[in-house]
Amino acid sequence: MRFLERTTTDLPNKVLAVLDAIEAAQYLISQNATHLINRLALEVAPCKPFSNMLDTVEIMTCSFLVDSMNTFWMGLGCSTLFLLPSIILAVKLAKFYRRMDTEDVYDDSSVSGTWHFTL
Repeated sequence: MRFLERTTTDLPNKVLAVLDAIEAAQYLISQNATHLINRLALEVAPCKPFSNMLDTVEIMTCSFLVDSMNTFWMGLGCSTLFLLPSIILAVKLAKFYRRMDTEDVYDDSSVSGTWHFTL
């Protein structure tokens, strides 16, 4: 209790100092508001065309170039994803293709114009 009594004896003076600082800030804002608005209009407003130009460049690069490149790379990645298993499957099936009898025997004794295949 004594510690609280010692630390809170100066509390009303601190509260009054904070209230005085708030009043001073409020007075400064109310007196300089028109000056600040005019200053912003004169200093920041001339940058608006430059800001619009930067926004346009950002929209052009992100929307048209980067997004289309992302689509290109995604399509390339998906193609590679399906290409690798198909190459592996083709290599596995090649041994069966090599074992096939690739010569077709044609029967010469057949009627002209028709071909008979024997497997």
